[in-house]
Amino acid sequence: MILVAAAVGALGGLGLLLVIVGLRGIPSRPAGKAGPQRRSWRSQRWLLRAGGAFAAAVVMLAVTGWVAAAAFAAAATVALPRVLAGGGQRRAAAEKTEAIARWAEMLRDSMAGAMGLEEAINVTAAVAPRPIASEVDRLAVRLERWPLPAALRQFGMDLSDPAGDLLVAALITAATKQTRQVGRLLGELAVSTRNVARMHERVEASRAGIRSAVRMITITVLGFVAGLIVLARSYLEPYDTVAGQVWLVLVAGTFAGAFLMLGRMAVIRMPPRSFAVPQEEG
Repeated sequence: MILVAAAVGALGGLGLLLVIVGLRGIPSRPAGKAGPQRRSWRSQRWLLRAGGAFAAAVVMLAVTGWVAAAAFAAAATVALPRVLAGGGQRRAAAEKTEAIARWAEMLRDSMAGAMGLEEAINVTAAVAPRPIASEVDRLAVRLERWPLPAALRQFGMDLSDPAGDLLVAALITAATKQTRQVGRLLGELAVSTRNVARMHERVEASRAGIRSAVRMITITVLGFVAGLIVLARSYLEPYDTVAGQVWLVLVAGTFAGAFLMLGRMAVIRMPPRSFAVPQEEG
């Protein structure tokens, strides 16, 4: 019966997901529009999580008959991917910061050959570091019809990185104020940006143990609960009552709060962005 209930719940969640996707559709994306692509991917990812949460709630309700357990199963399906995820996103952020430093050095070296800023951007667009290659390429395309300061501001919005904002601010200052020694400024920015990337790597390494502990504790607790539900159902009979459901909410809420605190300990908080004011295309 448990396997049948699990299959029914999974199929129900999959069916709901397909209905939602069918009603919403998957919009087509013009080439070169990365912003809508990211928003579309986030939307589809949340649809998948919603379908998985619905399936988990149905399975838990069918197996235990507990409304509280079904609600917590749905919440766990949405939250656990972040808790159990590795440092992929954080490594990608560090790689982007490093790429910004390398591109600043490329601009410095290109401008040392008597190139102007716009020409240096166009030349380096073809060889920009991979983590920011698409953003630099769009900047070069915008320069064909946008003023340089406006194109740089939008470039900062595309990067969405504090180190990128500093670089954009320096380039806008160089473009509008005719600042001398731009190469020296870019070199110093590259050094400071690379130091930031190294600091993030050290912090990431120091917090890797916390994330491993969070994953191990989460897997152990979930495995223990699943074992009780499948193998020792009579042990959980007190939770069948209303009072038992209240206690279940308290116990599960305590575990959820503990996991949330452990997860926050492993998060690296980025500084607020100060530059790269949004600029409308037109």
